[in-house]
Amino acid sequence: MIGPGKDGTECEISYDTGGDKILYRYWSPDYETNERGLSDFLNTCKQIIIAAKLAPKDIL
Repeated sequence: MIGPGKDGTECEISYDTGGDKILYRYWSPDYETNERGLSDFLNTCKQIIIAAKLAPKDIL
């Protein structure tokens, strides 16, 4: 799920391990990315957006 917030973007990656749902959700991962340790998360979001044939710059 990726969607606009009131003052940023909320990005979420989740998956089900067969009973337990794992969820990662961060507000504006493109803001202070390195300081918040979100480089891998942001890159993964970008790759998912590109795989869907969308433009990361239009979403993030």
